[in-house]
Amino acid sequence: FHKKCDETRPVCLVCTRHRRQCEYYETPDRRTRASRLVKNVAPEGAVALVSRVPAHQVDLTTQEQYFLDFFRRSTSFQCAGYFYDEFWQRLVHQASEDQPAIRHAVIGMGSMNYHFVRSRAGPSPCDQQFSLRQINKAIHSLQHNLIKEGMGRLRVETVLVACVVLVSTLLFQEDAVSAGLHLRSGYKLLEQYLMENGNKSDVAATLTRAFAGVHMVWSSFNSNGVLTGDQLPIPLLLPPQADATDEIQRANDLIVTLVRILSYQNNAHRSSIEPVGPTAEVDPADFVGKLLGLQGQLRAYRDIHKHHLIQRDLNALTILELWAELLPIIAMVETGPGPREMQYDNFLEHFQRILQLAESVLMSDNIDAPTFSVNLGVIPPLCLLAFKCRDPFVRQEALSLLRRSRRQEGIWSTGLTAFVVQRVYEIECAGVWPGDLIPNTSRIRCMHVDVRPAESRLCILYHTARACQGDDCRHLDSWESEWLAYKFGHS
Repeated sequence: FHKKCDETRPVCLVCTRHRRQCEYYETPDRRTRASRLVKNVAPEGAVALVSRVPAHQVDLTTQEQYFLDFFRRSTSFQCAGYFYDEFWQRLVHQASEDQPAIRHAVIGMGSMNYHFVRSRAGPSPCDQQFSLRQINKAIHSLQHNLIKEGMGRLRVETVLVACVVLVSTLLFQEDAVSAGLHLRSGYKLLEQYLMENGNKSDVAATLTRAFAGVHMVWSSFNSNGVLTGDQLPIPLLLPPQADATDEIQRANDLIVTLVRILSYQNNAHRSSIEPVGPTAEVDPADFVGKLLGLQGQLRAYRDIHKHHLIQRDLNALTILELWAELLPIIAMVETGPGPREMQYDNFLEHFQRILQLAESVLMSDNIDAPTFSVNLGVIPPLCLLAFKCRDPFVRQEALSLLRRSRRQEGIWSTGLTAFVVQRVYEIECAGVWPGDLIPNTSRIRCMHVDVRPAESRLCILYHTARACQGDDCRHLDSWESEWLAYKFGHS
């Protein structure tokens, strides 16, 4: 069907809401027609285009123009994943027109996404240096503008938008440490911004939700157990539920919030660093109750709307159901009596259900499916399933799904995740006959992965239940570890 374009720059909001590609091309203002035609030379291997270039792009190289356009027409929708995201599909586009810092940040991300797409078709060298140069340009532009213009409300919003894009880019580059440092700095500024402008700004809810999303991706991968004392935890700022536009958005907000709370509780258990925010007030029974209630709501929503939803929305609903099935398991085990690792064996039917949900999403994806996102996805639940479920058949099927799919969700990539899970399986099964139950003392209680893309290797650090006193790892100063060679950028 056809919807009239509302001519919003740089993409039509009508098309955005309906998750369609906008065919509207920006017409340069009459005052800038003198600089409107520039030959756009695409990267090697891409099709060269000739397009009108707006005034704010005249200082960009042809390569930068190409990747800016690629971000706007592809990457921003990929980053949103299966859900409509106001930050990636509206706010970033508007801010990048006026703010050079954000413009260079999204150019870097567009470059990474472009090379990721090419690598899915076969080996393709990725110019990491180009993305790094764009990040450095974005940071330099931010610093220059802050010194020149100070920290007014609009300037703070620019810094916050740029921070989310930079953190997302660092996560895609598998640099969890740098991403965490920028995320902490951004959160401090966001807290101050919300205190001073929360009721005055129409983008406060969008910014809070964007920070919550990248924080969820970072915290689901990161383990505070290996952080040094000066790396303080990130405070929890919850997106306003009343601001959600529909049932799926409200469910998305709830899942993101609960994932972050659960990460805080687990890290508080495994680390001497105390979390901050409202986590201490969370009752485990209330936590599980919310999730079980959400499961029922999602099933009812599917029954009512299954004949009216497009495949992308059905997949979004399935991802929410997948997370709502997984989180109660972790919450009940991690807050219950020990030995905790053995308790996961009681949830085999739930793990099988999670596997079916993940497979239904991955096998139903088409060419337009998001494979490069920073929103709720499939990889972290599959990793947790393969890590905590010791049934060999479920583990092998989870590994098979990861290896057959080629995608990246923030710092999580299918290839890296499958590689680490396979090694965990080998460590736990050492000395165990095939088909025998893995004893509690051999099970890995907690784990951290230190990725070193520049060195083409990674380090797996872990504690087994044998080393822990009960289920408490906080008394342990050292981790068992092993370095493994790994070729990044080909997963």
